[in-house]
Amino acid sequence: LRSPDSFDERSGHFRKATAKRVLMGFGMIFSGSLTSLMAAGGQTGRFPRKDQILAAGENLFQASVATDHVDVFIGHSWSACRCQKFLALCLFFNLGMAVK
Repeated sequence: LRSPDSFDERSGHFRKATAKRVLMGFGMIFSGSLTSLMAAGGQTGRFPRKDQILAAGENLFQASVATDHVDVFIGHSWSACRCQKFLALCLFFNLGMAVK
C-alpha cells in the first residue's frame, strides 16, 4: 500500500493490518463494489464525491502500519466471492482454537 500523497519510492511498501481489520464487516474489503470499499474506509454515500473517495482510501491506508515483516500474507483471487474469502480466513485464523 502507498499513501496517495507519498512520492518517496521507499515509502509504504511493507504495511500490515490486523486479522480483525481484514475480517471487519464480514470481509467487506474483499468486495469489488465502491459502496463496500467506501464503507470499509469509513465513508458513506450512494454517489460519493472525489474527496470522499480519497478520504476512504486514506482511512484504509492509515488503518495499516509500516512493518518489516508480516505473520501471514493474504493474497486473493478476484473471481472468488467475498463470502468464500471471509469463510476461508475465519477457518484459517480460528481452526487451532476450535480444535483445542
